Amino acid sequence: MPTPGRKKLKLLALKLAALAGALLVCFLALEASLRLFWRPATFRIDHRRYRPEPWPYSFRFTPDQTITVPIPEVEGGELKIELNHHGFRGPDIDDVARQRVRIVSIGDSFTFGWGLKDFTDQCVVGFVDAYHRLHPQADVGLAVVAEPGWGVSDYLFAYLEFARRVRPQLVIVGFFCGDDIASTGTIASIGAGRPPDKPWSQSRSWLHSATLDWIRAQIRGSPNLTKLVLALGVRPSSELIRFLRSEPPPIPDMWRETFTILGTLNAEVRRDGGRLVIISYPSLVQVFAHQQLDDARFDYRHIDERLAAFCREHDIVFVPFLPALIADGKLDLYFAKDRHLTPRGQRLCRDVLIEKLSPVLDELVSRSAGRPEAPPATGNR
Repeated sequence: MPTPGRKKLKLLALKLAALAGALLVCFLALEASLRLFWRPATFRIDHRRYRPEPWPYSFRFTPDQTITVPIPEVEGGELKIELNHHGFRGPDIDDVARQRVRIVSIGDSFTFGWGLKDFTDQCVVGFVDAYHRLHPQADVGLAVVAEPGWGVSDYLFAYLEFARRVRPQLVIVGFFCGDDIASTGTIASIGAGRPPDKPWSQSRSWLHSATLDWIRAQIRGSPNLTKLVLALGVRPSSELIRFLRSEPPPIPDMWRETFTILGTLNAEVRRDGGRLVIISYPSLVQVFAHQQLDDARFDYRHIDERLAAFCREHDIVFVPFLPALIADGKLDLYFAKDRHLTPRGQRLCRDVLIEKLSPVLDELVSRSAGRPEAPPATGNR
């Protein structure tokens, strides 16, 4: 005959089994519902809109077309963007060649103006536009050479192929910490093998569970949930490993390759008589969870500190946006799902550029007015 103690244990086991069964049923019901009704945000662009083999570029739009970019968070769920003769937004670089002071802005989706219907909302475009309004007599032109998904090697090749033909006095590179720390072996692999897969498809959990994917999407799309997860000690290494203070391999090699490419770009710009500026776009996590990151292992300022030291060593103008975005702190600085800057976030960065780069542009305008200058060549070297 079972003892009272055994009866209690058996009863407890039955209760735990019933609870586990109920939780499993709830999980399966949630999984089934999400598979039927939930659609993750996807940003894949129709393959007809880009070149299939753009190597050495990671991505290139086909020129002279109007593209539709699916972005669920903007009004209408998509943007229609006209591309110029070279496949970029805004004035064609050959048109900018006719102006006395020439600026080229090179970068990835932040520079491309991802999510921006009005291209003047992009911070560099807005900065030059504001300068025109204050100095209508200044002959300043801006060309934007940017594609979604680009990285530092793309910036170098974009300068060599497109920007250098107009001999820009100012080259502004937009650096985004989430993408622009080069993978180990980037330099050795340039020009070899197949191009990488196209960007924008949302990754799935290793179990391919809709529930896990949904939970991850909610965390990624919410600054407050991100802060909570970080405060609980969870470290999503795939996203935050670049913020490590004491970095294990292969991170040091990644930095070395990044700075080698940026150093080469700076040398080429200087050889052509120009000046390089690096502006730093921080991630949503750095802005809204900086206190949770700032512990013994992580440092939300780490990216900018390394970039600033590199720029000081090479006489490059460095403009970080992180302090201004943290000081503002409002949640509408970023889109929630894809974490790009909203129009307001970009305009805040524009105000930083107005403060930091207006004196640089004043000097270039003054210098160009003091001496005649032959028009730059518009063909490739």
